[in-house]
Amino acid sequence: EIFIGPLIHDDAERLASNILGADIDPELMDFFEAKTGNNPLFLKELISHLIKERQIVKKEETFWLASENIDIPISLSSLMVTRIDSLPKDLKELTLDAAIIGLEFNINILQKLSKDKKIQELINKGIEIRIWQKLSADEYSFRQPFLQEAAYEMQFESDLKKQHKAIAEFIKKNYSENPRYYADLVYHFEKADIPDETIQALHLAIDYTKNSFKNQKALEFIDKYLQLSENEKEKIKMYYMKGEIFNLIGEVQNAIDSLTFGLGVSTIAELQSEQSSILAKLGDIFQKQGKSEKALSVLDQSISQATLDNNNDILAEAHVSKGRALWSIGKYAAALETLEKAVEHSKQAKNREMEALAYYYNGIVYRDTNRYD
Repeated sequence: EIFIGPLIHDDAERLASNILGADIDPELMDFFEAKTGNNPLFLKELISHLIKERQIVKKEETFWLASENIDIPISLSSLMVTRIDSLPKDLKELTLDAAIIGLEFNINILQKLSKDKKIQELINKGIEIRIWQKLSADEYSFRQPFLQEAAYEMQFESDLKKQHKAIAEFIKKNYSENPRYYADLVYHFEKADIPDETIQALHLAIDYTKNSFKNQKALEFIDKYLQLSENEKEKIKMYYMKGEIFNLIGEVQNAIDSLTFGLGVSTIAELQSEQSSILAKLGDIFQKQGKSEKALSVLDQSISQATLDNNNDILAEAHVSKGRALWSIGKYAAALETLEKAVEHSKQAKNREMEALAYYYNGIVYRDTNRYD
């Protein structure tokens, strides 16, 4: 078998530029590299396909990717399948198993799927003929994403479901406390078509990504959760969390939209506590936008509902935001009265953070009214 190895980045870029007859946008080159591993044969095939399908465009003497949704060209897919079929039987089977795990795979998980006891020898052989590369002691990665995708597509759906289930159960048993595998757990339980387990895995993935400030990934997991879950309370919680994340990253209108949607769900489901919590958050956002009158209206609704539930946490939050809104429009006496209530509710809820915030804004109001005693 003759297999052409990959080019270094500069040579691959030069080849692509020569084929296209113009400069290449760096993001387009990153796409070429990610998809072909800079294998010149695959690179030429991919570029020809993209030109034919008009999926790359020329702007100001530079080629750009026209769309993010790119299909593997049939000719390139056939090349991959031919290469996989040409492998020795045991290495081919291992390649198919590894492809189910993903573009990157853990050798311990692969051992779970493989029936071959000489897995390390086969792994080394795969490295030698450039099917994959070693990332760390236990982690490997396919060199060409197209090859991994082709190996995956060669397998029957019923067999894939069984394998995905086996992988997910192995990860859950052996790596349940390792956040590195939460996304993998979601992926494999979803592919195995086990909704309940997928939802449980999504809880882990959402909490981890949100707390690690991996905000875009957290939003992706939340959207997936909303598609799968039928639990109204949990869905409202997710809309609230989406609102928090969007607000954190400065996408305020998206935050308002998410919270408003959650408010609608909570209203239909007649979940009063959830309504008051979302209203408090919306009021806080409106107050920070300088929409004081709108904030006061929403916060009064939150306070009214939270009072019926005797929910001191929400009452503390809503009163702090209301106090700030009143202060911002110069209603200092009303602001002080409201912030005193915020202190009281914070103490009852044992919410030290909100209590400190209430005292802080109390001080701001006293300062602005020249009351330094």
